[in-house]
Amino acid sequence: MTTPTLLGAIVVTALGTWAMRALPLLWMQRRRDSSADPTGATPPIWLVRLGPLLIAGLLGTSLVPTSLDAAHLVPVALGLAATIVCWAWVRGLGWPIMAGVAAFALTHVVMMS
Repeated sequence: MTTPTLLGAIVVTALGTWAMRALPLLWMQRRRDSSADPTGATPPIWLVRLGPLLIAGLLGTSLVPTSLDAAHLVPVALGLAATIVCWAWVRGLGWPIMAGVAAFALTHVVMMS
């Protein structure tokens, strides 16, 4: 991949990431400012469901290994197992994600050496 192509991909990814976060926020601020409900306590249902849907989409793509050999399947399986075990222990999102990423990375490094 050439440098201009890589930089273009980074810019497009950054803009997409920004848009997914900023546009719903800006839309809700405008809606709250113009609505009769000054607290803005009732966001639209699509906005409530957007976060979990994006996380589910990321999870789905993360669970598909690049190839079906042990060097790729084992890190995915151990990363998923670490995430589930950590989630069952802390019932949060941050620590399980870090545990899953760490388990995946360590297993991947060991399997590739």
